Amino acid sequence: MIITAAWLQRHKACLTQVETFSHEWPGGAELNGANIRRARDLHLDLDWLAHMVLKGPARREYKRTTALAWAEYKRTTALAWAKYERATAPALAEYQRATAPALAEHERVKDLAWAEYKRATAPAWAEYQRATAPALISALALAEVE
Repeated sequence: MIITAAWLQRHKACLTQVETFSHEWPGGAELNGANIRRARDLHLDLDWLAHMVLKGPARREYKRTTALAWAEYKRTTALAWAKYERATAPALAEYQRATAPALAEHERVKDLAWAEYKRATAPAWAEYQRATAPALISALALAEVE
């Protein structure tokens, strides 16, 4: 199988991934071991690719052989995330304390402005709502004629 930038775009690959791929393989690349290892070295998303190209037994085998590494990754990231949250919690609390008055004022002003918006647009919205039923009835009548 040949992978091309056009193929990646059709399959909704991330723009930065397509750019990296296109720089390395402007004419496309055969899906083989050497190119897969090079793609890994370029930090291209091989897991995404596997899910795009592997079906049935091949996909199940891929999942089976990557399951332990995926579980270890999830365990490691959970520990690292917990450490990150512990480290940043005091700063976040301070930020929230410092910004609470400004946020409350923003909410107050926003609520007043929203109420004014609703008041100003209510008559036009009501008129639009009154027009929808006759318009739908007319459109349906035309659709039946065609």
